[in-house]
Amino acid sequence: NTRKPIYWGSQNTIDITAYHPYNENWIEANQEFSVNTNQSGYYDYLNSDLLFANSSDVARSADDTPISLTFNHKLAKINITLEGSDDLRNAKVYICGTNITTNFNKTTGVLTDVDEPNIQDIYTGSGTKSSVIIIPQVVNKNTKFIKVINNDKIYYYTLPENKTFDSGNKYEFALTVQDATLVTLRENINDWIGTEDNNSTGNAEVEMVFTKTVTVEEAGTLSTLIPVNEQKTITTLTVSGPLNGTDIAFLRSLSDN
Repeated sequence: NTRKPIYWGSQNTIDITAYHPYNENWIEANQEFSVNTNQSGYYDYLNSDLLFANSSDVARSADDTPISLTFNHKLAKINITLEGSDDLRNAKVYICGTNITTNFNKTTGVLTDVDEPNIQDIYTGSGTKSSVIIIPQVVNKNTKFIKVINNDKIYYYTLPENKTFDSGNKYEFALTVQDATLVTLRENINDWIGTEDNNSTGNAEVEMVFTKTVTVEEAGTLSTLIPVNEQKTITTLTVSGPLNGTDIAFLRSLSDN
């Protein structure tokens, strides 16, 4: 994300972790993360989608083979469909009574509860279909969970029992406007696969920075001092000792890799 190089050094393997949305101010591993209370806009919704990927014991490669990272959704997604005899095309939809903040460890991907829940309504948008991302949690029975405002009328869907929203799951609510209430028609739970319309697996191009120092005892032997499997990964080379035209040609070949 920041296009900064990864310093591989002398290690043979390293662990790589990644998360979205990136925050340059996150210096420490443990950070608070909050979903947006207005997710009606594309980027407001996208930046509420906390993703995490890790790849352990990645071996240093002499070629340009990309490293594959599979991102997983850390939060829960809710899709809402409205039905009814009234025109609902401009109906405003809200999720109510949920905690919008969690603790996130950016090196392990682990979520933990905050000391004091931050309960706020989330505006999902308008129309008969909307989506929202929430923090994994249990929402208590009798909570007025979904609110719809249409033609100056307010409708609520109240949870009939405690509802658990788990990390990585997608919840489908099909609701009908009936008198002064919202009544559930269908409710489904599925795994939340992919990052919206895109596959969740992508290639992360890693710029490997490898520093090497060699001392040449005899001119013309520089190439014998650098193993073939290191020649494509060296980005900083320090050479001391006598050199000749053969060594200079070898150095030029390194710069072309």
